[in-house]
Amino acid sequence: PLENIQDVTFIEGPLLKKFHLATLKFETAGHSAGQAHDMQLVSLE
Repeated sequence: PLENIQDVTFIEGPLLKKFHLATLKFETAGHSAGQAHDMQLVSLE
């Protein structure tokens, strides 16, 4: 649920930028460090 989001990370490295892409990663409450992100979105700018 949206109310549990604790962290949002925006990533736009040189390779992603070249192809006009960006990545958003969302982490929610109860997320442990050893697991994958709760949701990851790669999209066009």
